[in-house]
Amino acid sequence: LDEVADIPMEMQVKLLRVLEDHMVERLGSRRAQRVDFRLISATNRDIPALVEAGRFRLDLYYRLSGVVLRIPALRQRREDIPALLHHFVDAFCARNAVPVPRVDHDVARYLAGQAWPGNVRQLRQRIEEALVFCDGRALRVADFARGDAAREPVSPDTLASVPSQAYVESTPGVPADSGPALSAVPWAPPGAAAPMSEMAYAAVMDAIARHGGNKKRAAMQLRISRSHLYKILQRGPGG
Repeated sequence: LDEVADIPMEMQVKLLRVLEDHMVERLGSRRAQRVDFRLISATNRDIPALVEAGRFRLDLYYRLSGVVLRIPALRQRREDIPALLHHFVDAFCARNAVPVPRVDHDVARYLAGQAWPGNVRQLRQRIEEALVFCDGRALRVADFARGDAAREPVSPDTLASVPSQAYVESTPGVPADSGPALSAVPWAPPGAAAPMSEMAYAAVMDAIARHGGNKKRAAMQLRISRSHLYKILQRGPGG
C-alpha cells in the first residue's frame, strides 16, 4: 500500500480488521474468505505526528510497523543510480519487447548530478522518456536533453530575451531527417538546472560518436557550422 498515511479513517478501521483476522468479504458477497498475505506499506509522512493529531489510528500504526525501513531520498544515495539505471532500462525493454541498448558511461554520471526532487519515480520517468528518444542502439546523455526540450518549450518572452549570439548558426543543405538538431535544445538562463552549455556539449559529443568521429558530418547533422562545433568542444560541458 503506497501512501498508506493518506487512508481515510473509515478505511483504516476495515484494514485493521483484515490485519487482525485475515478475513475479507468480496464486493457483493456475504461470505467471508480467509486470505494469506504480507503487507508492505510506504509513506513519506510522519505517521506518529498524524497519530498525535488524531488522523491515523494508533493500533493500525502498531500493526503496520512490524519492521520499519527508512529509505533516504535518492539525492542522499546517488551511488544507487547506476544500478537503478540499468534496472529500469532492462525492465522497459522487456515490457516493450525491444532490444536493450548500450548505455554510454556518461549517462550514470549525468543522472547522478541531478537533484531528483521526485526521487526514484522521477528517475524512472526520465529514463523511460530518454529510451523513447534514443535511436535504439545506444542510450546517451543527449537523449535526456531531447526530453527536456520536448517537455519545456521556450516561451516567446524567453526567446526575446536571448542574446543574438545564443542562436545556433544553421547550415544549409542538411536533410530534415538527418538527426536531431542542436537548435532543438532550449536556451536556459544562467543558473538553470540544465544549462545550455551542458546540453549543447552532450549533443555535439553524441553527433560525433554517431558519425565515427567525423566532425564535419556531426556539424551538418546538428545544423551548425564546424567553427561553432569546435567552440562548443573547446568550452566543454561547463563552458
